[in-house]
Amino acid sequence: MDYYGEIVVHEGYPVLLEKEPIELLKIPVNGDKLHESVLLHPRYAVPKVKYETIKVRGHRRGRTIDILLEEPLKKNGKIYRTLSVKGVGARGGTGEMVIHPTKWYSTLLGWIERESADKYGRVFGAVQKRKGMLVAI
Repeated sequence: MDYYGEIVVHEGYPVLLEKEPIELLKIPVNGDKLHESVLLHPRYAVPKVKYETIKVRGHRRGRTIDILLEEPLKKNGKIYRTLSVKGVGARGGTGEMVIHPTKWYSTLLGWIERESADKYGRVFGAVQKRKGMLVAI
């Protein structure tokens, strides 16, 4: 094991695991399960909001955290073994890790409407409204 962690087998697949558990805040939204909650970095704690501090096994990749799920998540007939938490709007011209309610930040174009995407259909740090509605169904 080195500074970056170790290779472990999770649900039959090799993954890079952080040396120490990753601490996050869990705010229940649609239920108490991990995927039914909003997950935040502890620096975003707000005294008026009820949250639970949790530690998860996972790996950081830039502003993305891949969480190894203890129990696989089943959604629309598919099984997921990892939950990916995306970082958003890093720096974004107004400060580190800015979250905008309707826009995402492009290093080339600045703040862009959430419904627009790059040429590959990707929206960084945001969910397109129609796709968010599909997931909720």
